[in-house]
Amino acid sequence: KQKTNSKPSLKKHNRMEEIEHSYSRLRVREASNRSSSPIFAPMGSPVIEESGQRAHHPGVKKGKKSFDTVGVYVSSWSSVLEEGDIRGLFKDLEGFRSFHWFRSHAFANFDSLQNAQKVVDAMNGKISGEKILKVRLQDEKKKKNGKNIDGKMEKEPTPSKTRSQKRREFIQQKRDQKPEEKMQRREDLKKIYDNLTKYQVLVSGLSFKTSALDLRLIFGDCGEFKIKMREYAAVVSFNRRRDAKRAAENDGIKLDGRIIRVKRGIQNIIVEKEEEDDAEEEEEEKGDDEEAEEEDDDDGEEYEDEAEEVEEEDEDDEEEKKRRERKERKKREKREEKQLQKELKKIEIEKEALKVELELKEMRKIQKKFEQKEREIQKLEEEMADVEVQTEEVLYQKELRKQHRIEKRDRELAASRRMASEDLDTSLPVWETNEGWPSLEACEKIHFTLSPGNNLIEGAPQDLNIRVKTKPFGCGTFRSAYYLKMEGSTKRMVTKKFITGGEAKEDLDKCKVDIRAHLIASNLADKFNAKSSQFKMKFVEVFVIHFKSRAKTEYWIVEESVGMGWNKFNNNHGYVDETIGAEGNAAQAFSHFTYEESGEKMMVVDVQGAKQGNQFNLTDPAIHSTVSGLELGGGDCGEEGFKKFFGTHKCNQVCTQLGLSKNKWQK
Repeated sequence: KQKTNSKPSLKKHNRMEEIEHSYSRLRVREASNRSSSPIFAPMGSPVIEESGQRAHHPGVKKGKKSFDTVGVYVSSWSSVLEEGDIRGLFKDLEGFRSFHWFRSHAFANFDSLQNAQKVVDAMNGKISGEKILKVRLQDEKKKKNGKNIDGKMEKEPTPSKTRSQKRREFIQQKRDQKPEEKMQRREDLKKIYDNLTKYQVLVSGLSFKTSALDLRLIFGDCGEFKIKMREYAAVVSFNRRRDAKRAAENDGIKLDGRIIRVKRGIQNIIVEKEEEDDAEEEEEEKGDDEEAEEEDDDDGEEYEDEAEEVEEEDEDDEEEKKRRERKERKKREKREEKQLQKELKKIEIEKEALKVELELKEMRKIQKKFEQKEREIQKLEEEMADVEVQTEEVLYQKELRKQHRIEKRDRELAASRRMASEDLDTSLPVWETNEGWPSLEACEKIHFTLSPGNNLIEGAPQDLNIRVKTKPFGCGTFRSAYYLKMEGSTKRMVTKKFITGGEAKEDLDKCKVDIRAHLIASNLADKFNAKSSQFKMKFVEVFVIHFKSRAKTEYWIVEESVGMGWNKFNNNHGYVDETIGAEGNAAQAFSHFTYEESGEKMMVVDVQGAKQGNQFNLTDPAIHSTVSGLELGGGDCGEEGFKKFFGTHKCNQVCTQLGLSKNKWQK
């Protein structure tokens, strides 16, 4: 804090703020026990009152841990525990003083060895999470004849101390210092103060970290000077007395967290006072002499010659004195100039070294960026190479699939022509008796379910005896339909056989694709039924049979007959049967509903079957899908199918009841 009667300049004020800011992180946490002398003791030291107790000072924090406590070392706790959990184990125990946390270990301080030993006995070996807590006295591992308590030689190196630990040890060392040494140091400081010249000042109350460079920052605008550092003090010598007076104005400023004292010697102050008194007396004597000269004008003529001689001698002496002073001043200026040149040369060398270091750092940064860019370019080249390989592979696979589809289409067309030439038996069979039915055939029934990811889960096969008509009652592009009767069941079933003439595995894969589309449509129909109270949609049961009695392995799809009144309400190319009326509106609303319910990713079309009451019994659906990797058969037209459906669809009363809205495909 600056003295109130001093008026420092704005430049000096800013410089003092910079100094305080530079050393704000190095402030001393505990005040040392200094002398209470207003001249030699640094400000900020604790003062001893008459009662013998140490008075609190703003520089010393209350509640600071004393050095007569007993420490307990704590380690090996669970990684899930935090500082508050470990502190909570000790804070309520008897004699607890303080707690210090160091991540991997901690120290708990107690007021006596007895209380600390109780804590060690109670807490050591206690289970903490998945680990066993280790608690011991801080100084338990003392040496005995060069060995530890457990008899082993101590080989652990002395750990390095942190800055705060060194500071605490230093403060404790100064507190434990002998009174004789303290008195001797104060006497030495007093001798220095008594021997100060009029060109010197004594700076006391310094921190042990303060250097001569710090003092040069403070006294830099006080003229030329030299610094001689001592323990906790320094003597600053100036070339002019007024520079020393100006330096003394810095008394009371803060440096390194301490308030320093800058004092001139008492003798210098007394000498200045005497010089001022002598000057006043000389002025009075001069006035008396002038009066005497006026009175004795006549007597003064005879002494003129003698006065001239004395004046000439005085002038000669004055010239000789000035000559010697000029000579000494020139020598001093030369020495100072040489010293200044050395310092400037040293500064230039340091600047060059710093410049080289900065250039090296910049070059390293540029090199790192260059290496990083090279790695990125190399990575991009590798990715481009991988993309080219993948592109070639995709094009090759696409060409193979195209060729395979052409061959498959040709095979299917040939099979369709062959089946078209066959006779169809469109008469209804007798379901109550076996009249007109072929003999029994043994086969396996394979039932499938759908996983949440739309994958088929195959069930265990079941033995089944069936009768199948020898001639189909209908024929489509890919399959022909036969009537089927299961032994021991009155259900009217229909089985469908692929007419492509492929292998058994190929037929089974086709059956799985159709069953997957059938099960997905059935799930969407259940969601439709939950929201619609007027119409219900139901897809009939479907499964696969494997003929065991035939020479060639065959897989057919079997489904329950939908009954009389079969209609095709729409197809997968935008066709809509507008002659049906309300029933057709329900079928179109069902297709629209599946599009919104699937998040605009799927749509059930080719809705066909028979209506019984308010329920539609449906079969053989087609599904448009944009889900990658989901195979749903040849009826899947993707986004083109969405576009074709909504190109002819007009939202009706059922769409409004279900809360369906228009989309980007509708006009």
